[in-house]
Amino acid sequence: MRRRRLGLTTAIFFVLTACVASACTSGSEDSAFNPTPKPRRPAQSVIIAGDTSNDRPPVDGEYALRTGANGTGAIAVSTDGTVYFPASSQLGHRLARISRDGRLHVLPIATEADRLIIKADTLWLMTASKNTVALESRPLRDLNRSTNLLTAQGPGGRSPLVVNSNGQALPGTEQRRLISSLGSADFSLRQDGTPILVTEEGALYEVLGGNRIRPWSPSGYRAALKANSGSGHFQLMDVVTDDQGDVLLLGDKGLVRIPSRGSATGVRFPSAVEKLPSWTTMLPLRNGTIVLLGSTEVRASPPSPGLLTPAGELRTVNWGAQPSCWKFSGTLSAVQSAQLGGVAAHPDGYYLATDFGCSTIIAFKLTAPLSGTPLPG
Repeated sequence: MRRRRLGLTTAIFFVLTACVASACTSGSEDSAFNPTPKPRRPAQSVIIAGDTSNDRPPVDGEYALRTGANGTGAIAVSTDGTVYFPASSQLGHRLARISRDGRLHVLPIATEADRLIIKADTLWLMTASKNTVALESRPLRDLNRSTNLLTAQGPGGRSPLVVNSNGQALPGTEQRRLISSLGSADFSLRQDGTPILVTEEGALYEVLGGNRIRPWSPSGYRAALKANSGSGHFQLMDVVTDDQGDVLLLGDKGLVRIPSRGSATGVRFPSAVEKLPSWTTMLPLRNGTIVLLGSTEVRASPPSPGLLTPAGELRTVNWGAQPSCWKFSGTLSAVQSAQLGGVAAHPDGYYLATDFGCSTIIAFKLTAPLSGTPLPG
């Protein structure tokens, strides 16, 4: 899910100075130390990685709770519960994993990926910035083996080939225009396993491999995008594929759904939302509800999460504010207060989220059932 690295340096400095001032500790003696905490009840949250009292880089072989969990914000979980994230190690950014015993392992794989997806025992990694977009896949059984699918670099660098439906290259001027829009793009996997690249303006491309991409125009998509953004421009916040195989695009003004079958649809948020910071991350649930999390702004009073119902009604919930990183609440207020990076579903029935502000990874369970206050149109 989309990462917004806002105020990261300031947040880390704040955590460190506050911990020094208050002499904060892990809060647990060795005899009571649990290296693999899990949320057991609805609305509970726990920290599974990151020690806010010691912001050192992640240490290979150490328990994840006793070392740093700094990284790009991307996160993914395999079917056996192993957690993967790009860690900021002493050797630069390296892929790290947290095993079922709670230990962190820094792997000899350099990556600054800000999006990770695991599907069919394959780890997909995407790095996107103004000058470089790169997408690769690695089998979980052999992470050292990489397949490069896409590389787009700045002026003078390597560029993908944009082809039409017949596989023929588009004219040079069209090539350059489309490639110039790839900076800060995001991606998800379509139900058939095809990677779908999404630009910040909402343009869609199928990644064909061999550094080739093809414009994708699902039925009804242009109309859905217009319904979402109105007279303004669409700005992508996040893209996710839900359990039904529908591709969901979260924009700053609404949401677009591209179903695995049928035409795309768009939902425009109520006008009251336009005065608030945009949500940056979405969490689709099995019942069709979409939880909207994160914020494009860091505020003393964290914005309320949103709930988009299957009927298209937008509601807000208030889980409260966590006082500080070193006073972990153990409730959903830790999620609402987090400077969220990525969010991922765990096979044990809860969710994980990376928190830039506290340099931690949080595991949490949602309330059951979820309810909220409808926003006026």
